[in-house]
Amino acid sequence: MRLRKNPACAVCGESPSITAPSDVEEACAVAEIAPRELRDRLAGGEPVVLLDVRESWETRLAALPGSQNVPLGTLLDRLEMLPRDTRIVVCCRSGARSAVAVGVLRAAGFVDVKRLSGGLQGWRIDVDPSFSVA
Repeated sequence: MRLRKNPACAVCGESPSITAPSDVEEACAVAEIAPRELRDRLAGGEPVVLLDVRESWETRLAALPGSQNVPLGTLLDRLEMLPRDTRIVVCCRSGARSAVAVGVLRAAGFVDVKRLSGGLQGWRIDVDPSFSVA
């Protein structure tokens, strides 16, 4: 998978503002949102795009209401369908694929992107024990 370089990147962009290794870790850390915080924001009507990067067969078994399914392997081909002016929360089963997806989205210039901490398993544990995780 080839990614385009983000000219606005604080580490490797045209005008890097992070020059010391200790700063890189903080800048490159994957931003997360806790399941309960996401629940509260959704309940409060905050506009959020829920992006589920699991395979389609997984989302047919269980998915958060209102989520959009874009399997990780097709994400680069479908970037144009995602809004750049709304927070995107990426989810998957446990959080591994969503971390990769956040990196892909950031490299493509998306700014307000977070992953669901603990994935849908975290949602089941912290928010809805009846939620079935595929």
